[in-house]
Amino acid sequence: MAISLLAVLVLFSLDSVLGHGMMINPAGRSSRWRFNSTAPPNYNDMELFCGGFGAQWLIHGGKCGVCGDNYSDPVPRSNENTGYYGQGVIVAEYQAESIINVTVRLTQNHRGTFTFGLCELVNLTKPETEDCFKTLLFADGSEKAEVEPGNKDFYYRIQLPTGFKCDNCVLRWHYRTGQVLGHGMMMDPINRSSLWRQNPSFPPNYEDNENFCGGFSVQWQVHGGKCGVCGDNYGDAVPRENENTGKYGLGYVVNRYPSGSVISVTIKLTANHKGTFSYSLCKLEDSTKPEDDSCFQQLRFADGSETFVVDSNLFDATNLVQLPDNLVCERCVLRWHYRTGNNWGECGNGTGALGCGPQETFRSCSDIAIY
Repeated sequence: MAISLLAVLVLFSLDSVLGHGMMINPAGRSSRWRFNSTAPPNYNDMELFCGGFGAQWLIHGGKCGVCGDNYSDPVPRSNENTGYYGQGVIVAEYQAESIINVTVRLTQNHRGTFTFGLCELVNLTKPETEDCFKTLLFADGSEKAEVEPGNKDFYYRIQLPTGFKCDNCVLRWHYRTGQVLGHGMMMDPINRSSLWRQNPSFPPNYEDNENFCGGFSVQWQVHGGKCGVCGDNYGDAVPRENENTGKYGLGYVVNRYPSGSVISVTIKLTANHKGTFSYSLCKLEDSTKPEDDSCFQQLRFADGSETFVVDSNLFDATNLVQLPDNLVCERCVLRWHYRTGNNWGECGNGTGALGCGPQETFRSCSDIAIY
């Protein structure tokens, strides 16, 4: 007797928004439409990520639907057996105890690990449960595979269990991401954490693209959304490393600009997750103390807007930013603020969408003078 599979997938996050991906062979329930036009389409079949990091961790304490849906969705959830996509269609048959080939495609790679599980569906009228799934081994005997950065298509050989047969089994792919969201930094005027890139006498910060408030979970779960003034963990001792008088806040003025001028600011993203950029300015009255948030005043872009929408393909950005008229300072702090927009959250009007609710935050601070 063969093993008949109804393939599903589930994504699970480690820190912030997930990678995006899907199981292509055997095709996941949400992806059958890609191979069979009669199957109901799910154009977001690469986004079965438990409702997003915010929903999974901030609302449900890490819980996820059995097959990748939002845990709070009514059961059967869309991708579970008897749900909208769980129509009981067998997509592949395999010999018992054989080694099978499985293909996974990532549309966004955030490292981490893949695992696979198998559930024998005894009652076809009910959805699967978490305890039904048993971990499968790869052909080399391991239980998980490390995800190589940069790759998009992954091919695996999975060992089916010894002495096991079923008419209706569910194969589940589980992706636990291992890297946080967007990464970025202000390169011109160069930010405090990146001074070493231009002058080796400054203390190096090899993670200068990760001034993200300690990470999403620290920012939102521990500190209720609060962030250090210049992107450090809010819980760090003041002065935090990127604040004035901190490890990287050494008071080195990197550029001088005329008052009221439009300046060119360059941002490098090493990972893009949409969202918005904004800029603010603090006149540092006491150079012996760190800045505080109340010092920063919102700046406008040259077109009069206060935010810049980040295109999903953007990695190197040049923004034209308007400096205030009649402001002169020997020490001013220019701050870049990046609010990513790839988490799913509540929009405050009874709906949910990507970009709503808590998002990961990045900040860079640069020391400038205005004359």
